[in-house]
Parts: sequence; C-alpha cells; structure tokens
Amino acid sequence: MSLKERFSPELLWTKLTEAIQYRQPSLASMMQDGMPDRIENSLLHVLFDEKDGSMVCAALNEAKPLLQQELKELTGDKYADLTLRLKKGLHSEETPKRKLEELKRDVADNPLVKETSDLFAGVIVDVFE
Repeated sequence: MSLKERFSPELLWTKLTEAIQYRQPSLASMMQDGMPDRIENSLLHVLFDEKDGSMVCAALNEAKPLLQQELKELTGDKYADLTLRLKKGLHSEETPKRKLEELKRDVADNPLVKETSDLFAGVIVDVFE
C-alpha cells in the first residue's frame, strides 16, 4: 500500500513534526510553518511561503537527513522522502477589516434595510462582515 493510500499529506507532516519534536524541538517548531501539499509515490511535498519561509526552508533542508530517516521509520517505507520548496503568496495577506461604524453606516444606507427598519420601527444593533 502506497503512502498516498495510508496518509494524507497533512497527517503525515503532522506525525513527522511530532516525531521530530522529541529529538529536536526547535526544528519541529520551524516545521509548523510548512504547508503539506501532496504525496507522489513515496515523496511528500511541503511548501513554505517565499516571503517569510526561506530561512526556515534552508534550515530544514540542512536537517533533511534526519527528516528523511524519521519519515522512513514512521512510514515503514524505505523509499520515503520529502521535498521542501518555496512558493510565492502561500500565506496571502489578510484584507484589513472595515470598522464597525463604517459597516453600520453602509448597512443603514441599504434601501431594503431602510424599508424593513421603518416597517418594524427597528434599529440596527449589530453588523457582521
């Protein structure tokens, strides 16, 4: 049975991170920045954000023999391996949330909301984005 049939990329990466935690906690901490992408044959692909993950990716590549050894022990697959790559825009920046007052004003200006509010003599109490 192949790795792909036994593990999801996320589960395998999580289990590998947990296994490394006992040997090198600082390395396991860095591994948490990785985003498992896919498994092809016996190869686990893990991505890191190009913007802030280059140093982490480089450090993990230096420790790759340890990662490979743990991966092989974990899976029982002597061909198990992993590849660590950088990808642009992996963690896209969040759009800033609009202020509550601005949202309330926009909702209050909506004709349907105005009509409903007038019909029931209500007021806008809360707004969710």
